[in-house]
Amino acid sequence: MEQIINKISQKELGSVPDSIEAIIDKGKTNQVYKVLVEGTYYIFRLNNRDYLKTYEKEKFCIDKIQNLNIPSSICYGTGIENDNSYIILNYIEGMNGLDLKDEEEQKRIWTKLGEFTSKFSEIEVEGCGMEVEDSNKGFFESWNKFLDSKLDNLFGSNFFVDKNVLTEEQSINLKNRLEEMYKWEFTPRLNHGNLNTSNAVVSPDGTVYLIDWGNGSGYRASYADLADIIAWKEGQKYLDYFLEGYGMSKEDFNEIEHEVNNVLIIQFMDLIKKGIENNYEHLSNKEFIEKTVKRIMEMK
Repeated sequence: MEQIINKISQKELGSVPDSIEAIIDKGKTNQVYKVLVEGTYYIFRLNNRDYLKTYEKEKFCIDKIQNLNIPSSICYGTGIENDNSYIILNYIEGMNGLDLKDEEEQKRIWTKLGEFTSKFSEIEVEGCGMEVEDSNKGFFESWNKFLDSKLDNLFGSNFFVDKNVLTEEQSINLKNRLEEMYKWEFTPRLNHGNLNTSNAVVSPDGTVYLIDWGNGSGYRASYADLADIIAWKEGQKYLDYFLEGYGMSKEDFNEIEHEVNNVLIIQFMDLIKKGIENNYEHLSNKEFIEKTVKRIMEMK
């Protein structure tokens, strides 16, 4: 891998590295390296060739927010080297937000994430979905085409009924509920898609940086972000602080909760299907499925 990183560094930064350090515990999806080049540290993230589209999307999203006064990553390049896709980012000195256990600090980070979201959710993008045509254009699917693909994937067959995840009645009712989303009329905006403290870095001077746009999307503002936040216990616990930073009252959130829950239902059903198809133990076990389906059926 050192030889590949040397080639990437020479191509993108004009010099081979002085040092390369693997970062083991922060790379769930990617291989991550802290690389020193001519006195400056960078982050190199590598994956297989097919992952290039995600890196190009990250570059697209990062470039979009550069003028919004959001402390964040800077992208220095993306590409392919020896069948490895890569992205080069600035190295941000500090601690990952997940590692900061102080309760007041957690509240502050979530408030900052809300502030950041209020800014980038104003960015209009072309199209919907999670894939960009290239790093200079927007997301390429229309809303109806995006929703068509989601509903066809989930309900185009009797997958959930055949796997005893849903009853026939539940499947029909869920499909009917989600078809309400065809009536949405909106201008697509930028969503981060994975807002939590693990995607925040707090520098020694206390500045909160937002990182990792791998789940970025064009969506109704900020429905994909809100859905992901309320999906999990951490986000539920700190939702009020996020809303405070965003500038949204709890009453205003309650007004859109049904629509946000529709987005969350799609996310949960995607997870269950993917878990079963790929035999992911944590997503396909009976307890998780039953608990998630129960939650879905009780959603406002």
